[in-house]
Amino acid sequence: MKRTARDNRERYTNIAKPVEKVELNEKKPKARLIATICLGVVGAGFLSYAFVNFLNKDEGWTQVKANSTSGRNCSEDFVFNYDFSDGSNNKELQNEYTDACVKAYELFDAADESENYKNVAYINAHPNEEIRVDDVLYEAFEKINKSGDRSIYLGPIYSYYDNVFFCNDDSQLSDYDAHENAGLADEYAQVAKYASDSGSVDIKLLGDDTIELSVSEEYMKYVDENSLDSYVDFYWMKNAFITDYITETLMDAGFENGLLASSDGFVRAFSDIKQTGSDGGSVVNDNGYVYKMYNGQGNTIYAVGSFAYENAMSIVTYKNYAINNNDSLYYYDTRDGRTLNRYLSLEDGQSRASLSEITFMSEDRSCVDLMLSTKGYYISDTFDENGVKNLKTDGIYSIYFKDNCAYYNYKDLEFGTLYDKNGVKFDVAYE
Repeated sequence: MKRTARDNRERYTNIAKPVEKVELNEKKPKARLIATICLGVVGAGFLSYAFVNFLNKDEGWTQVKANSTSGRNCSEDFVFNYDFSDGSNNKELQNEYTDACVKAYELFDAADESENYKNVAYINAHPNEEIRVDDVLYEAFEKINKSGDRSIYLGPIYSYYDNVFFCNDDSQLSDYDAHENAGLADEYAQVAKYASDSGSVDIKLLGDDTIELSVSEEYMKYVDENSLDSYVDFYWMKNAFITDYITETLMDAGFENGLLASSDGFVRAFSDIKQTGSDGGSVVNDNGYVYKMYNGQGNTIYAVGSFAYENAMSIVTYKNYAINNNDSLYYYDTRDGRTLNRYLSLEDGQSRASLSEITFMSEDRSCVDLMLSTKGYYISDTFDENGVKNLKTDGIYSIYFKDNCAYYNYKDLEFGTLYDKNGVKFDVAYE
């Protein structure tokens, strides 16, 4: 099991628009079909992974893109829209957004060291050394340590397992998928055991933005003998931290009316919506920000409809299927009906999904806090429905599907027209 530099392999660089149908292809023999839905419903919204057609106007809601000359940055993973009715300067906002995307990319990069920051890759290369890092990275480790979550220490598995998503056929999976390789399953389980043990590997917070990646002699020997070169990686969680960082950076600079969405499930509505109204349904409607719902059932993905909300919000969506080209980087469907995703369990280093999809929302938590509070409900073999419902007492709301019904418990949602075609009809229920 050797680390593979993910950035050296082919990567989709454009966020595709949501499609109504995914054709079967050789790479994805079980690629699911997305059910057709009327144009009025397609509207906008499920911004976590089904991006929308945004406005291209100089006033009102407008998409803001990073400067094309900025070099490597994380903007390809995000769509950012801003309501310029507040009088903000587009160019100033673009510059702030670009700088934040560049910095975030460099800080959380686990593959390549940065000339500007001692980033995650640098930390991995300097175990048992005191390292002063940028306060953004220090605060990220603070949140991880406070939560008790140790998934970032599955770094050696992440970098190797990621090859699954570049396989062209099931015959190639045995090199990377522990389900197909008992020996590899043992290796993954061993790394997961080390990752779970703070005595083997741990980020020590020393104060004054100084950390130490503490690694035991035994684990360091294991890593060396197995040609591994990674201890820590934020992996699929990275964009939760980046979403919060960009949001907070822009708000601190006075830009308070934004809507930022990552391609893999993280959304921040900066503030209560100031301007609703018709924009074709792509970002907002008369009821607020718009979010699109999908439901995966076997080989079919239904574009169920959309809902709107008015308040500042963090949203985290987990799902177990790809719906566009960018998504195909994160999922692999096997011929025997399994879906491999990036949600790896600390129990044995293998992927889990308790449901086809679930969305969590919170008015008073960041994406990181929301993600750390909910990931365990998704990375599981079983769905703890009562546990999810009880999160409401902590201000965490949910939307999930059961028998063609979307169950939700955040009362201030306005639903649009729902899918009703070819004998398949969806409904919603508040509980």
